Amino acid sequence: MTHQHDFPERPNEIQKSLRASLVCGGIFCVLLVVYASIVPLEFRPLPWAESMERWLSIPWLELSVWERADWIANTLIFIPPTFLICGYICSSRNVGRSVLFFQVTIWFVFMALLVVGIELIQIWFPPRTVSWNDIVAGVVGVLLGVLGWLFLGPFIIKWFSGLLQKPSVSNKVASVVIAVMLACVLYSLYPFDVVFSLAELEEKRLQGRLRWWTDTTSWGLLSILQSWILAALRMVPFGLGLGWKTRPRFALPIIGVLSMLFELIQLPIFSKHSAGDEIVAGMCGGLAGWWIAQNAIQLVRVFEHPGTWLFCIATWITFVPITFVARFQVVITNPEVIAERWWGMLTPPLSRYYYTSEYSALTNLAGKLAMFGLLGMCIAGYSRSRHPYPYRRYFIAGLLVAGFIGCTIEVLQVYLAPFIADLSDVIIYLVGYGLGFVFGIWFFWDGSGHQEGRNKA
Repeated sequence: MTHQHDFPERPNEIQKSLRASLVCGGIFCVLLVVYASIVPLEFRPLPWAESMERWLSIPWLELSVWERADWIANTLIFIPPTFLICGYICSSRNVGRSVLFFQVTIWFVFMALLVVGIELIQIWFPPRTVSWNDIVAGVVGVLLGVLGWLFLGPFIIKWFSGLLQKPSVSNKVASVVIAVMLACVLYSLYPFDVVFSLAELEEKRLQGRLRWWTDTTSWGLLSILQSWILAALRMVPFGLGLGWKTRPRFALPIIGVLSMLFELIQLPIFSKHSAGDEIVAGMCGGLAGWWIAQNAIQLVRVFEHPGTWLFCIATWITFVPITFVARFQVVITNPEVIAERWWGMLTPPLSRYYYTSEYSALTNLAGKLAMFGLLGMCIAGYSRSRHPYPYRRYFIAGLLVAGFIGCTIEVLQVYLAPFIADLSDVIIYLVGYGLGFVFGIWFFWDGSGHQEGRNKA
């Protein structure tokens, strides 16, 4: 169990920052899980007798391989809030282990009851599905969250503390590369819907998710390009790692083996695609990462110029919004339909995501956050190239740009089918931008001019 002595010696403000991050993140995740569990917010009260009858007859569903991903997603959404609050509890100083054990147990029981409570109130929010499967999945997620912190908490505390104590640029890069490597492995396994029979594996093949090469007649060009880009990006951090330590004659074989391994580990994951052309794309990404590591000094000099960051920002503004609307099939011209779609934009946040699977919803959200996070990083890089301290005006200017582009995307989706415009998505875009900017400031800023930056920001 993480205990007070697991904290390295460091200033009190870092400890307070850690604990504040844990508790704020945990509370936010709890509220988000509760909210997401009752969207699309169609409250329909039932008589108490009927409610009791439904609660006593909650079914255990026989899930097909198609539904397995959503069931596992119900496990995953309860891990972050349990994990973070458990970390906040365990990071308390001057508290005995028996008291910590009691507090963690109370938190586990509370979260388990929350899982049950959420499932019970869903009978008043159709079309939510109520089942014992979701209850078991949620409780397993709570258990994994507690165990995850108890086993990994000390390492996370030390790692995070080091990042907050003005680490060198090389330490920042190494930490980010390792974290991205782990994220890429987890992404390749997500949503962990493993096939358990040859029949399920054959079903995956029939769906086109298992193939030697992607057929352009069966898959759209944009879908193929997207799969290649993702496969390449997944290998970039591994290429970076190899570029620091590995000689050229060893780099290519290792990158090739890693690219094949990624496709192999996705073979038993029903929702993931395994394809030979993605191995080639992965090798290209790995070689790109290796080349970046080999030429890091020259690239750093290039990115010290504001013009480089302006080019990156202009490229993002030009191409990224297009990716959000490029797959349209029909331009809507009927005035009545257009008027209806305009009003349809005004929906509660996240309510549109209910009508897809949990797996698709989480993937969609992560993609939008990442895309606008890139803009935030570019704005932070531009700010750092102009001044040795972060300027607030650059953040605000970027925020306005992100908001304008987000609104433009949603307005275009009003007229382009099969997209469904959702004005609340603009909030997601802005959050992604903000997270990217904060990360960029931490990553690019070396702390110089800190006091002067405070005065001028």
